[in-house]
Amino acid sequence: NMLNTKIFDQIGIYVLGYTNPTAIELKSIMLKNGGLFYEYLTDKVTYIIASNLARSKAIMLKNKTIVRPEWIVDWLVFKTSFILFKKIKLVYLFLLVLDIMEFDKLKKYRVE
Repeated sequence: NMLNTKIFDQIGIYVLGYTNPTAIELKSIMLKNGGLFYEYLTDKVTYIIASNLARSKAIMLKNKTIVRPEWIVDWLVFKTSFILFKKIKLVYLFLLVLDIMEFDKLKKYRVE
């Protein structure tokens, strides 16, 4: 169950050929996380996703940024882990502050 985030905000991908995860899965990941998915290669595409690229195709796309499909998944895992870590850290700090406040309340009842 993926979080719905804006991790891929302003990023548009075009999937070229067979990939794992599939183009349908990558589309779902992108759309659920603020990204765009293009069925055709346009100027709006920021990354081309490909597992294998023929030399002729690589030469034709030399001015484009081409990444493996694992990049999408790894980036999603990294960013969601970072977001969750920040949330956990905030909860921990909140609990620590509450604990300190409770300790201060108890100090006034302490016999010295």
